[in-house]
Amino acid sequence: MKSKKNNFLLTSSVVITSIGLLIFIWFCARGYLYEQFIIPTGVISLEKSSQFGDFIGGCCGALFALVGVLLLFETLKLQRTEIAESRYVFKLQQFDNMFFNLLSLYNSIISSMQGKSFFTQKQQSIYNNFNQNGGRKVAKKAYLSFYAENEPNIAQYFRVLYQIFSLISHSGLNEEDKVKYAKIARAQLSKDEVFFLYYNANTIYGSKFREYINEFNITKHLSILDKLEFKKYCRQLTDIENHLLHVAFFEIRKGLKECIKQNKEWYKTFLQGAVAVKCTKTNASKIKFIVIKTSKEVPDDIQQGLGFNEFNIEQFTALFYDFLIDTLLYSNFFIKNDKNLIITPNTISVDAKTTITYNIENRGNKDIEII
Repeated sequence: MKSKKNNFLLTSSVVITSIGLLIFIWFCARGYLYEQFIIPTGVISLEKSSQFGDFIGGCCGALFALVGVLLLFETLKLQRTEIAESRYVFKLQQFDNMFFNLLSLYNSIISSMQGKSFFTQKQQSIYNNFNQNGGRKVAKKAYLSFYAENEPNIAQYFRVLYQIFSLISHSGLNEEDKVKYAKIARAQLSKDEVFFLYYNANTIYGSKFREYINEFNITKHLSILDKLEFKKYCRQLTDIENHLLHVAFFEIRKGLKECIKQNKEWYKTFLQGAVAVKCTKTNASKIKFIVIKTSKEVPDDIQQGLGFNEFNIEQFTALFYDFLIDTLLYSNFFIKNDKNLIITPNTISVDAKTTITYNIENRGNKDIEII
């Protein structure tokens, strides 16, 4: 909008200047060829020259004065823009200094905890000791036990991390710069740190952090299969299958997001057509999510979705139900959607083909959202 307005002012100035010059040239030509008061070799008529000067001064002078006003206005606007840009650059420099000081403090705390291996070891310990049939409440209890044992270090760690993202959120920077700095901060976090950040936000200790986790999508790369409550699905998977299912669910989540935010139907097949996923947005508060599974024999080639074939229909149905609940409710801490969001699965099996339809509806008639 500003660019169009600037172009209009400049174009208007050029047009008005051109009109003034054309009038001046036309009267000069007329005075030389017809009125003959412009005679290079003869006596100049003072009366006609005076009339000519009055006209040029009154007509062309007014036009050129208008051009001067327009250009002065444009100059003042440019000066204001330059001042605003200078202020923003100064603000950015101040922010940059505070941001990297906090990152330095964050790294110091990590070093005092024996590096990022601290989180790796603790995550493996919690995961290995977790009852594979445990749900979210048991997972939360396991995290609280970890927090109690490591509170002195872990509390300070989360406070600094919170301050980093709070600083970005309230910096007053434009969205592009906010995203840039958020990506820098997010890149510091290992997979295991994100694991603990997620569970911390599910407790009273990290409740304030939820806002920034949603705003900057900090846990976007945390695989659902790495969450404690999904351990029951991983017991029959190899490490490769676990990874390939993580990739598949990442794609499915992107498709679900595309369906919700862009109102587009999304469809994708896995395992050479043995599994298909389709998402359709009926209206702002209703989505139809369909998963089709066939008994088609699947080769053991490394491919997205390898591992889906390891589940029976009951497990398969429960896995996708838990995925949808986690994606639409738990991963955003019930902030984007609330308990009015209902997911109802309906399974139909015909011959070797099973179609599972998950009817997703926000019964509060609010738009379904996703981060």
